[in-house]
Formats: sequence, C-alpha cells, structure tokens
Amino acid sequence: MNKNKDKNQGKNQGKNQDKNKNINQNKNQNTNKVIFFAAFLIPVITVLIGMIMGGFAPFGGKDVLTAGGMSEYIPYFHELYDSVHSGNSLLYSLRTGLGYDFTAVWTYYLSDPLNLLVLLFPKAAMLSVFNILYIVKIGLAGLFFSFFRTVPKRSKPTGKRWRLPEPTP
Repeated sequence: MNKNKDKNQGKNQGKNQDKNKNINQNKNQNTNKVIFFAAFLIPVITVLIGMIMGGFAPFGGKDVLTAGGMSEYIPYFHELYDSVHSGNSLLYSLRTGLGYDFTAVWTYYLSDPLNLLVLLFPKAAMLSVFNILYIVKIGLAGLFFSFFRTVPKRSKPTGKRWRLPEPTP
C-alpha cells in the first residue's frame, strides 16, 4: 500500500512540476512580448519626438533623406514609381544620356522590401512616406535587436547556448 502511495505522490509531484514549468514559460513569453513591444515603441517615440522638434515631414517642411545627405535616393524612387505605374522595364532606364542598368540601382538603393510600400501611395506624398518608413525601420531595428538579445540560440558545433556578453557596470 505504501508503494502505491509513493507512486501516486511521485506522479502528482511530476504533474505539479509540469504545471510550474508551463506557468513559468507563459510568464517568460508574456515578458518577452512586453520587451519586444517596448523595443519597437521606444525608438519610434524617440524618433517621432526628434522629427516633430526638427520640423520633418509630415510634421514640417524638411525630410529625412535630404537632411541626411541622401538626396540621390529621391530620383531613383521617382523613376521606380514611374516605371511600375507606366509599365516600363525595370531592367534598363533611358532617363539619362544613353541609359543605364536599373538593376544595379535596384540592388544598391531600392531593394529593401519596405521601400516597395512607397508604390502604394501617390507620388506627391513620397517624401512623407519616406519619413514614415524611416520611423518604422528604426522601430524594427530595435525590435529585431531585442529579439536577438532575448531569444536563446544554439551554436551548431557544440550545441551550447550563446549570447552577447553582459555589460559590466
């Protein structure tokens, strides 16, 4: 009879440990969600405050691309917009001189998938869309870095966990 009690107690302890593990995993998942949300939101709010104070579009007359010395992007996006909406080739452009290979421009300047969202808006709103995409990209950078920092990874050769070293105070 004592053996049966011991077996039942062992089973109950195992069940309790499983429940505790599940509760801890749920808490960790909820904590990670909060961390990920904050990691996206904090950089977005910081950049928004800076853009409002600096007078950048859509809150003012300036735009992020020309203020950062990246004004060469704008003609490329205009050309991409015109090519997509008129049905012209995306491989070669005849806009300057004898023309040039547009695939090189696509590869170097335009190939970010978020940049394709520019095509969904009117051409007149392109600078405002660039600035909004800039804010979203900064938020995504924070989100993915926090994901990198919090999700454990396993290295292939040893199977051990690896992380960035913790900062020393």
